[in-house]
Amino acid sequence: MKILKTISILTLAWLISACSAYQYKQYSPTIEGANILDLSEGEAETAIVYFDTVAYREMGIPFHRFLLATHLNDQPLPSAGRKSTLDLDGHQALRIKPGEHNIQWCWGSMNSLGTGGSLCGFNVGSFLYEPHKMYLISWRSKNRISGSPQMQTHTMEINTVISDLETGEIIFPKPTH
Repeated sequence: MKILKTISILTLAWLISACSAYQYKQYSPTIEGANILDLSEGEAETAIVYFDTVAYREMGIPFHRFLLATHLNDQPLPSAGRKSTLDLDGHQALRIKPGEHNIQWCWGSMNSLGTGGSLCGFNVGSFLYEPHKMYLISWRSKNRISGSPQMQTHTMEINTVISDLETGEIIFPKPTH
């Protein structure tokens, strides 16, 4: 029994001291490190759309939550899509021609223990991207746990937000005052 307790304590200590910079696959834990997929076809005046990403620790376990673009105007992006709940690929930033575009993306949450999940099919419909502007597509989430301790259900609601990356102003959905 003492050996099991010692192993448990050592494992917990290892998890707590594990590197906090966990990142899922090759995806950057910050938007500053995101690779930009250039879909502008040589257009000089472009818009850049970043998809938010965050790395943090919860109860000592490093997490990486992120958005990845998977489609532009209903066309799949190269090497993008969800192969399974824990196997997700896409792009953290897109350089696009200005104009109206429909971009689709997935939300993912992975941790250093190899568990997590993903949801796909998010979009805001046709949205006007202006030349020389940088956008950040992010999310707001609400967690809810309901039910008795033996039959708990964890629900997460994810809502999309688009902001001007330079000013921080939310431009979708339009703020109501």
